[in-house]
Amino acid sequence: MFKKTLLILFLWGSLAFCEDKNIISSVVENKPKMTFLDSVVEFNKMGGIFIYSLYLLSIISLAYILERFFFYNFSKKII
Repeated sequence: MFKKTLLILFLWGSLAFCEDKNIISSVVENKPKMTFLDSVVEFNKMGGIFIYSLYLLSIISLAYILERFFFYNFSKKII
């Protein structure tokens, strides 16, 4: 909701200072649809090689959190 409001305010403000009103409508209509997969691929391209180290650290931390969760759950039941 907030993003739509900002977009409407931005377009309305740009129309006030635009000489050719058809430019804004043609830009909005010709905007290509970006899917979730496209945005993930674009994010990986922007991150370069550093994004893979972040992925690795995320997997390691998730594995550690799950290991601690199961360890403390089963240690309470044994005692």
